[in-house]
Amino acid sequence: MLRYIGKRLVLSLITLLVLATLTFFLVKLIPGNPFLDETLPPEVQERQAEYYGLNKPIYEQYFVYMGNLLKGDLGTSLKYQGRLVVDFIKEFFPNSSKLGLTSMIFSWATGLLAGIICSQFKDKPIDYILVFIAVLGIALPSMVVGPVVRYTFGVKLGWLPVSGLGDTWKQFVMPVFCMGIGSLSGLTRGMRATMLGVTTEDYIKTARSKGLSPFQVVWRHEIRNAIIPMITGLGSTIAGIFTGSFVIEKLFVIPGLGKHFTNSVTALDYPLIMGLTLFYGAILILGNLLVDILYGVVDPRIRVS
Repeated sequence: MLRYIGKRLVLSLITLLVLATLTFFLVKLIPGNPFLDETLPPEVQERQAEYYGLNKPIYEQYFVYMGNLLKGDLGTSLKYQGRLVVDFIKEFFPNSSKLGLTSMIFSWATGLLAGIICSQFKDKPIDYILVFIAVLGIALPSMVVGPVVRYTFGVKLGWLPVSGLGDTWKQFVMPVFCMGIGSLSGLTRGMRATMLGVTTEDYIKTARSKGLSPFQVVWRHEIRNAIIPMITGLGSTIAGIFTGSFVIEKLFVIPGLGKHFTNSVTALDYPLIMGLTLFYGAILILGNLLVDILYGVVDPRIRVS
């Protein structure tokens, strides 16, 4: 198992270095000048470019950036002069992570449970209702669901706060629901399909012939085998939950990283763009690493192969 994890860890580090390289050169291809301001004299703009090392050849900038990156230095913001990119992550990511983790727990717990219920009551009214809701959740993006939910339950009925992410559970309800509904719907349909797929397998028939109760068959055999394909999407779900919070953070006025990420692109804040892209990329890579490890835990045959 340790050798299996070691291989995956090395591949993850290589992927992160490749991502850092691609991000650096792609950002440099963005047209425009971060110091282009008609109110500033050209000599001031040149001094700014010199101060941040942007007047050096591109290969020198790359080696300096990678050297700083290996030391854990993601650079200093050009727009917010003097503020480190790491400071932005420390200050604003806790809000994004609270929202993201809560949404992921909500979507996975509810989605898997709904999928299991659908498979056990196939072609029954509860199955049709849950599948219809799942299809609706996939079809409607969060930018559509968010305003409707916010207006209905926040403005019209006044049941829930319309903005912020404080200490009360009511402030989590609408943002978490809007962020998790898409993932929840996909998990419901996926778990239903995989559960129905394993019910016809020989080992399920053998378990039933042994006299195991329906609960034991479902819990010990059907769910454990049906959930393996669902783990595949866990890595992308983790990344999607965190990176997909941009719209929700703006809609519900939540001070997260999403606002600064979008602002950094429009302001051509190179260090902030690269730093946050690399940070979100690291989350995706870490998510996929956890998926690989979970695969090895759930199915030992994967470790051997």
